[in-house]
Amino acid sequence: MKIRAIYDTGKVYQDDSDMLYHFTKAENACKILLEGRLNFSPLYRADDIKEYRLHTYIKQDFYHLTNREVEKFILDNCKSICFSSNYKLDTCNVEGINHPRMWAQYADNWRGVCFVFSKKAILENNRFVDEDFFRNVSYVSYFDEYDTINDTNKDKIEEYIRREKQKLFFEKHIDWASEHEVKLIYFGKEKSIDISESIEYICFGDRFLESGYYNTISKVLDFQNISYMQAEISSDDGNISATQIDFNDKKRFI
Repeated sequence: MKIRAIYDTGKVYQDDSDMLYHFTKAENACKILLEGRLNFSPLYRADDIKEYRLHTYIKQDFYHLTNREVEKFILDNCKSICFSSNYKLDTCNVEGINHPRMWAQYADNWRGVCFVFSKKAILENNRFVDEDFFRNVSYVSYFDEYDTINDTNKDKIEEYIRREKQKLFFEKHIDWASEHEVKLIYFGKEKSIDISESIEYICFGDRFLESGYYNTISKVLDFQNISYMQAEISSDDGNISATQIDFNDKKRFI
């Protein structure tokens, strides 16, 4: 029997704030700002093994043909965008910008950028997004097996996906819990979402100048009406906060 963990950040540790945080490299930030869009990533590029080895968790034999066909359909058609969220640590509310691991792992070891979005605005500006597939990830120590599916008809598979979406897309191993992830899953022809009207502010990493993209991003930002912040690490308690800056003051980044 596979036992689900009690620790479940999707229900216990997540804050229901509208703010979403997307950490990325400076190079990617330039592209996002120029296009005003955030690209979907194929599911097979996901970082948790459960997200791209789906057949392992579908009931029946490990190598059952139906399981493989269902997995192929999902991996061929499913795309995702991942964000972090505000969270609680013990009894304290913590802002999503205060994610040292995310700065290091996804934002080029503090040389990159964190975009802060309004989830509500994303939904309003991208009507094709299904809110039911835009939710917090839960973290479990073991994964439940999915219900059986014996029919590879497209309609049946889509029905199965909607029924099993929580286990298929919104559960990860507890080792990833510190990411406090919110995931957007999408099946369709769109390759990206419009974020031009959804950016609350942009936060630059503590080592942003080392990225070599200051001048490039500076030219792009001249045409953007966006608030700029920089991540600062407190010398008192080590927490990270976002401080408003004048991006044109280059000395601010030294």
